[in-house]
Amino acid sequence: MARRGIEKRGGQVRSDGAQPAQLARLMDEGRLRVGVDSVFPLRDAAKAHERAEQGPTRRGRGGCAFR
Repeated sequence: MARRGIEKRGGQVRSDGAQPAQLARLMDEGRLRVGVDSVFPLRDAAKAHERAEQGPTRRGRGGCAFR
């Protein structure tokens, strides 16, 4: 999509297992990139919520992820 100048912002995943598996495959193949602004350990979930409430970063894209 990026090669064609198409940018996807947001999406929804069904919980049936097939769609998340397809997304994982696309990520593994390097065909889908996910913008990540910040990475937090799960124990710092409250800090991740605080970061998300601050709004977009200077780059204006990416969310919080847990490791």
